[in-house]
Amino acid sequence: MEELLKLKDSLPVEGSPHGEAHGQQLRFWLCLGHLMSIESHTVAAAAAAREALQRGALLPATRVVVQNVWAQAVVQGPKRLVLDLVEQLKDTEMPEAFATNSLAVAAQLLLHPDFALSEGNELEQLWSATIAWSASYVHQPRLLASLVLFHALEEQRIRTPGWYLEALHQQVRDASAFKKLRSKVKIEDWISDCWREVLKPTRPLDVQLAKACKQVAGDFWSPPDEDADEHVSGSHQRRPERPGNDQGDVVDIVVCASLVDNVPNMAGLVRTSEALLGRRVEVALRNEKVLQEASFQKMVVAADKSVRLSSVPCGPRLLAFLREHRSAGREVIALEQTSSSEMLQAELRLPQRFVLLLGSEQEGLPAWLLQSGLVDRCIELPLRGQTGSLNVHVAAAMLLWHYRLQH
Repeated sequence: MEELLKLKDSLPVEGSPHGEAHGQQLRFWLCLGHLMSIESHTVAAAAAAREALQRGALLPATRVVVQNVWAQAVVQGPKRLVLDLVEQLKDTEMPEAFATNSLAVAAQLLLHPDFALSEGNELEQLWSATIAWSASYVHQPRLLASLVLFHALEEQRIRTPGWYLEALHQQVRDASAFKKLRSKVKIEDWISDCWREVLKPTRPLDVQLAKACKQVAGDFWSPPDEDADEHVSGSHQRRPERPGNDQGDVVDIVVCASLVDNVPNMAGLVRTSEALLGRRVEVALRNEKVLQEASFQKMVVAADKSVRLSSVPCGPRLLAFLREHRSAGREVIALEQTSSSEMLQAELRLPQRFVLLLGSEQEGLPAWLLQSGLVDRCIELPLRGQTGSLNVHVAAAMLLWHYRLQH
């Protein structure tokens, strides 16, 4: 067992689900799950599984096995492993993906019919930690905790639920969006024999939940029937109006797309910027007319309702816009291939606050703008293929993700 655990850090990073690296990862975790026979092994296996999930970068099939190893180790090992899981769940600053995986392990333990943990303090603390996540601001863990608690209340596993859990049970039972979510995720089917078999032929719970959320959200935010009475409450909710420009929010990144004229690219830039940076980003488009176009609204998926938008046409207004942000202390970074541009690599550091200046789809940034003295740095992507450039939306998304990794 000790020799097997030593191999963990030398496992290759998974890429394709059909690649050899994926096969090596699966074989390792399957062997580890089947070799847990004594208490000391279960402690080491639980720690290894927790570390692997926390590190991330595991393919869905591997995550299923790793979650099952962790749950099986808790079942077979000392009760302190339950308390270790409780302490992990008490960390409210966990990344969303790791929190969801940890809750999936807790769900396997709390809902599995053969889980024989005594009615002691450990079980109460595990329930308490799960209940706390049902009130979390983080989207996926909150929904997963709510579904787990609903199933537990349906099966009468919580004897004295109290007013909060009773209200939660009613909400998950009756709300139309939750009804659809429950029909797609089906917690009860997923729990059945998951940890006992170590490997179960199913997608991990976080993947099922993410897919179901997208499907339900697509239905939930659909516009109402034009022929229906607008005063009649139907199964769909209207999209909310755009929130006011709260001056208390701090904008770190300004994506300046004044030269971009392709509607799908403009919609993609707005959607990606809002998804990655939320209210800490502002997107400048060449005009506001594009916001009313049907193709823009279809592709932006309501991101324009919650992100700061401004209209900055090319020409003097653009120059004044750049001068204003430079005087406020922001660098202007152009995403452009030039003789002096820097390559976007892991060691390249981006400032906390800057303006990302994007060129047009065909011509890039014009020479007059590059020579205006308003551009502080130029960054390009290191391309390896025959294609000499990328779509402006794709290139900007790569740079924004690079920024997210650093800040």
